[in-house]
Amino acid sequence: MRQEGREDGLGWKEGPCLSLVRYFVLDPDVGQLQYYLNEHNKSQRPPRGSLPLLGASVVSSDEFPHMFTIHSANADSYKLRASDAEEQRLWMTQLQLCSRRHSDSSAKDYLS
Repeated sequence: MRQEGREDGLGWKEGPCLSLVRYFVLDPDVGQLQYYLNEHNKSQRPPRGSLPLLGASVVSSDEFPHMFTIHSANADSYKLRASDAEEQRLWMTQLQLCSRRHSDSSAKDYLS
């Protein structure tokens, strides 16, 4: 779902022992994936958690249907599951584009 230039929606965040339903917001301006306990908490600041996308990679996972993993440059990773294949494709595409955009901007700033 798109809202105010951001991608947002429900997903499952894989923990060490269980799956948790969380509400995710992709903020392309900041280059960050943020999550909240639920949609009603999305206005809380700071978010429950966040993952910087600068230099991140996004890859499919075979662990569960519609699962993918985001590996950040700071060695953190999130395992997420979408509700269906189309939602997985949408999220993976938008996350990859956001990562690429911020990585390219960072490289240009470094070379300037």
